[in-house]
Amino acid sequence: MWTWQNTDWPNFRYDPAAFDRDVNQFHRVAERLYGRLEGLRENDRADALVDLMTSEAIKTSAIEGETLDRNSVRSSIKAHLGLASPDTASRDAKADGVATLMTDVRQQWRQPLSDELLCSWQASVIQDSPLRSLTRGQYRAHDMEIVSGPIGRERIHYKAPPPDQVPGEMAQFLDWYNGSGPAQGDNALPGPVRAGVAHAWFEMIHPFDDGNGRVGRAIAEHALSQDLGFPALGGLSSAIAEHRKDYYAELQAVSQGDMDLTRWLGFFTGMVNEGQQLAKQQVDFVLDKTRFYDAHGDELNERQVRVVARIFAQGPKGFDGDLTTKKYQKIAKCPNRTASRDLADLMEKGALVQLPGGGRSTRYALATVATMTALGVEDEKPQGAEAQLKSAGIEDVAIYPANPGMRYTGPIIVADAAHVVQQVAAHTYIAHQAGALNPMPKPGERVRIHQNTVTPADERRDHGIER
Repeated sequence: MWTWQNTDWPNFRYDPAAFDRDVNQFHRVAERLYGRLEGLRENDRADALVDLMTSEAIKTSAIEGETLDRNSVRSSIKAHLGLASPDTASRDAKADGVATLMTDVRQQWRQPLSDELLCSWQASVIQDSPLRSLTRGQYRAHDMEIVSGPIGRERIHYKAPPPDQVPGEMAQFLDWYNGSGPAQGDNALPGPVRAGVAHAWFEMIHPFDDGNGRVGRAIAEHALSQDLGFPALGGLSSAIAEHRKDYYAELQAVSQGDMDLTRWLGFFTGMVNEGQQLAKQQVDFVLDKTRFYDAHGDELNERQVRVVARIFAQGPKGFDGDLTTKKYQKIAKCPNRTASRDLADLMEKGALVQLPGGGRSTRYALATVATMTALGVEDEKPQGAEAQLKSAGIEDVAIYPANPGMRYTGPIIVADAAHVVQQVAAHTYIAHQAGALNPMPKPGERVRIHQNTVTPADERRDHGIER
């Protein structure tokens, strides 16, 4: 029996409180991640956002068995975000379609879900084909079965509700979804729980001819964004792609069981938090790259610039096998002696470190924060604003320098002649240059700071970051 055939469908059973630990972890990491992203320079922040969205677009497609060109997806995302001319969008319909989905989910996160919005998302990721008769931008009008195996020996993995039930099923789903968001008071569900229930429920209805998985994961991102109060930075599809077999097994289990979602929600909230860690790695990578070029960008010769750029182009995971003299020669197109001299020069400047081991071939890595941390090299003791917070008994939090173009709302925690530290989220703090602020706020005051101007904040809104 399929789950939707239960007599008490769709009265799912689960205890939101059972996932409090996962929910708290999600909020803690998401707030730090957002603060870290907003702490980047504008160009670096845009690059990080585009990279995160590109990775999610590629992974949500890969889960469905589609392989997309990264550069094509990236160019379309930049165009749709207004970061590049519209005519730079990819001509690859699949790449441009999933890019449209990613950007629309980000831009529409405040809006309630509707039939029209979901149908537009589905139309973005499904292309017309002479080989298949698919309905785009509308709910399906045919029976839906998920089948595998050769003809005559097919295996039915799932059979969805008949098409004449779909409009009613979707109306019930949308009523629940829009009535369980963060603005719904006692009916509000924690974001990761709401996202997990919504994803499973939507997949069981399977309202479209195709594209249900991508739209279902977009719904989950929509729920997470509404819970946070700002667009989620992705990572969910990247995490699911790493556990694709388990993901489909859990979906299949929940679609042909009773109404208990406990096991599914345990799996799903785990994917949400793993996704946050993957997104954090991407943002940390951009931050590391920015710091590296700030410290060493003007010291590099033409060959070194080319090699460093190639290393950073590999993303957070870097080179397979790290950098060697032979790889440097190949990238820089120079003889062995020149490569050895360039590597020694980078070592002397502190831009490169030699990695332990390596056998006959010496291995190197850029001296980024991630590399030094992996090698066990400790950062210096907290200075300035971090030391202020530590002296106030506040540790294990994220603190970022203020960007004068942003609006920060929240209480002033500590202040001295050098720094004013403001709390803008549960675990996120902003350090302002004290001498630039007018007037100088005092600890305990709840204020809004924009362009270094300090004004009293509305008591009803005690935290936040706005552009």
